Amino acid sequence: MKIIILLSLIVAVVLIIILFHKNRKTVSHKDKARLHKPPGKSNKNKSGKIVRKQTPGNDSPLNRIPSESHPNLKEINYFIPAEDTFPATLQDLEEKTRKIIDEKISVLPPMPAISIKLLGLLRNPESNPNSITALVSTNPVFSGKILQTINSSYFALPGKITSVGRAITLLGYNNVRTLVFQETIKNTIPKHLDMETDLYMKTWVHSAIVSTCAGHIGKKLFKFSEYDLATIGLLHDIGKYFLVTLESHFEIISDIPALIKEEHRYGINHAVAGGLIANQWKLPDVIIHGIEYHHYPSLFLPEAIPKQYRTQCFTICLADLIAKVLGYHGQDEQILPIRDEYFEMYGINKDIRGIVTTDLIKDVEKSRLAVESYIDAA
Repeated sequence: MKIIILLSLIVAVVLIIILFHKNRKTVSHKDKARLHKPPGKSNKNKSGKIVRKQTPGNDSPLNRIPSESHPNLKEINYFIPAEDTFPATLQDLEEKTRKIIDEKISVLPPMPAISIKLLGLLRNPESNPNSITALVSTNPVFSGKILQTINSSYFALPGKITSVGRAITLLGYNNVRTLVFQETIKNTIPKHLDMETDLYMKTWVHSAIVSTCAGHIGKKLFKFSEYDLATIGLLHDIGKYFLVTLESHFEIISDIPALIKEEHRYGINHAVAGGLIANQWKLPDVIIHGIEYHHYPSLFLPEAIPKQYRTQCFTICLADLIAKVLGYHGQDEQILPIRDEYFEMYGINKDIRGIVTTDLIKDVEKSRLAVESYIDAA
């Protein structure tokens, strides 16, 4: 009996020794692999640390979603402009063109006072919901459209909504802001109706989606007010509605950025025109310059944007890119990549699939439904 116990102990000791050596061998191989990484990999390792820092965990609000959640995320086809291809800035406009543009913008009707007040309330997270409801209710037509929108088949609510305040709560401030924007366009740039219905719809849906994405990105990545960024996102393409009021020259077919095609056709691009319109309407500087510079992160180094507006412009450009990737491209299907310098500056992984979340996809879909049902109600 003692012999059997002794043999069992010997076997146990031998097994422990074997397992110990096996584990040491495995660890030593791992250590050796770490020590023999090629010297040229140092930059990648450095950026990899940033990526890991920005890659969220399972409980993070930026939790990555699989590309299957949206088919467009599987493969993104970027349009790469030729080197040294830059759109004209406000300072580059010819004197004759600037004079024509200024004259046309000066005769645009001012933004309606109710729109200015309502957008101001919707930009402020501290606003009293009752104040917003009361202001909306002063416009019976607008109130009626909001009620028709929330009761449309798009939202398929179980019961009929009869309260304007309840409709605003269900739609959300961002979507109400989008509907205010449509009314503003209708009242200030009547000739936008010359745009084809399908093109107008695409442009408006795109602006609504960019607004949603900008608010989401600003809040999650930079802890900014989603209300301000959502407003800039909503207005970022305001210049496109204005371009149709200008005399159209020849259209460029060649493979160049759409901004430059606009300059050949109208003498100005929509970003510069939008900044001038926002200035005419006496909107806050952050909105004016957010519109004017919203394409800069794809084409210019960060230093080209005034520092106090740089993060907002990057956010709008990124939101614009995401909206197009998701299929809401408006008039322009080109997806311009954002320069690496911006991602490096903010320590953000440039793979946008780390930013697009299931919550964002839901909000984007809600924005689309709000716009389409509102147009039907109109």
